[in-house]
Amino acid sequence: MPRKKSGSFDQGKYIVGYIHDHIKHIKVSLNKTKPDDMQMIAWIAQQPEGASGYIKRLIREDMNRK
Repeated sequence: MPRKKSGSFDQGKYIVGYIHDHIKHIKVSLNKTKPDDMQMIAWIAQQPEGASGYIKRLIREDMNRK
């Protein structure tokens, strides 16, 4: 639940600005009509760390191997 405004501080505007300045979104497309992609979707959904954490871990492991 959003907090109430206090004075001139706009929390929604702050959050949008923070995301714009600090977050990079990278899109990966998986096709729900392709069996291989569906297997990946199901596998990612089972990961306890979530999709983002799982993908970050895989990237870190790959970077450490090189």
